[in-house]
Amino acid sequence: MKKPRKSLTPDHNLLQVVKVEIKKYSDNHFKDDVSAIPVEKPITLYVNDIEVVTLMATYSQLEELAIGFLTTSGLIDNLSEIKELLVDQRRSLIWAETKKSKSLIQKIIQHRIIGSGCGGSNFFQDVLVSEEKQFSNNLKAKSEDLLELTSQLIKSAKIYKISGGIHGVGLAQGRQLLAFAEDVGRHNALDKVIGEMLKKDIDPRDKILVTTGRISAEMLLKSLKAKIAILVSRTSPTSLAVEMAKRTNTTLVGYAHGQSLVIYCHDWRVQE
Repeated sequence: MKKPRKSLTPDHNLLQVVKVEIKKYSDNHFKDDVSAIPVEKPITLYVNDIEVVTLMATYSQLEELAIGFLTTSGLIDNLSEIKELLVDQRRSLIWAETKKSKSLIQKIIQHRIIGSGCGGSNFFQDVLVSEEKQFSNNLKAKSEDLLELTSQLIKSAKIYKISGGIHGVGLAQGRQLLAFAEDVGRHNALDKVIGEMLKKDIDPRDKILVTTGRISAEMLLKSLKAKIAILVSRTSPTSLAVEMAKRTNTTLVGYAHGQSLVIYCHDWRVQE
């Protein structure tokens, strides 16, 4: 694949939502109608001339998506390792040049695990092994603040309000959302938010991640890579995510909406 000469200005004609003709069944009869649905498109990431992955994604915040994915996949250790990052929406590719050698990149990506994320998400065995360890973070949060954040998450979801079928993730401090992203893949939305956090040099130690989607093992690993200790969802975590969270000193909160939430582990971080 030929390297782009430069990052192109995002093309806003590449829509995030399209309208399609449908046939709708209601009140015992069919009728013709029009429905909005989210756009899903492939984007291929090359690192040091190596094709690493093709993500099925929403075409927004692609630079942040790349930075987040490179970080949470263990392909970079910090933002300074990226020497060049080019995005070409028209050719559906992202080109990254990093300080890591080609041989090391090949070693990292050779053991790929297909996660339970939308579109068959990917993470690498090295991440699974290296990040499943405890980390120290004494951050605490109020229950009412976590519920307020899930409410803000829904209010921020502009694409979801139009079409549904899309995930949202937010980075928060206290009761305030600092970053927000939407994507057809919840793992992509999380990578976008982590990428924005890194671009803005936001300290993760007193931050909270909030998501509309379930918390899988992959989502937990990404939050660990981002060094965030509290992960909140409007729905459920998976069994492996809970097991790993217990071992890694991560607080998992699920079904957070309205006036209630469920804490699955390390409840000492959540106060009344």
